[in-house]
Amino acid sequence: MILTGSLRISRRPPHGLFNLADKSLLMRLYPHLKTALAIYEQLRRQHLENNAYIKAIDQLSFGVIILNERGHVVRVNDMASRIMKDGQHLRVVGNCLQAGDPANELAVSQAVAAILAGRAPPGGAHGSLKITAPEAATPPLYLLLKPIQDGANESGVPAAGVALFLSTDHLHRSITIEPFARLHGLSPAELELVSELLDGVSIGEASSALGISENTARAQLRSVFNKTGAHRQADLTRMVLTSLAIIA
Repeated sequence: MILTGSLRISRRPPHGLFNLADKSLLMRLYPHLKTALAIYEQLRRQHLENNAYIKAIDQLSFGVIILNERGHVVRVNDMASRIMKDGQHLRVVGNCLQAGDPANELAVSQAVAAILAGRAPPGGAHGSLKITAPEAATPPLYLLLKPIQDGANESGVPAAGVALFLSTDHLHRSITIEPFARLHGLSPAELELVSELLDGVSIGEASSALGISENTARAQLRSVFNKTGAHRQADLTRMVLTSLAIIA
């Protein structure tokens, strides 16, 4: 995309026409104006891209925390906020990422520092960490740390930031399937059934959870198949998870 603009400079009476010195001054000003317009267009594009990235990150079904080159938190997606809600594994205080246990906090800080310095994090080159909560009954938190490179992705080069991906054994599905239901004309009851089936349960388990008979659930599922073109439950799940409607 090329940004095209124009600039008109005029004088009011009784001032005369521009002389040679005036025109020379304007020609000296022109390159600076051109540079300013180019910078403005670049910033505008970057703003649009950032908004698209933020929207995509918030739609992910696992947690994402973005740290800058100083290790400060600059972005936490919705799922990461839900995972950190109890604060036993991780929490954000100000712009700092803290762990509920000192040993875990040391492990996370060392891994982040290593990645920012362009080194392999402790415990392996993949930056994988398992964080346990003080309470034994709380499931562990799994972290994957990846460098964010500003330019060439080369080993040994300091990173511009770190992306932390969070997952637990008991993640709740965060996908919004209402747009998918509207796209295919599903009824509210059929939407509830599809929501249950996306969690991997059987048709019998889904009917029990919804308080309906299994025959009713099977009739609703056949209706969903007819509306969506799916032939099996696995096909339906794939259609929902790959449909652009889930990010609408």
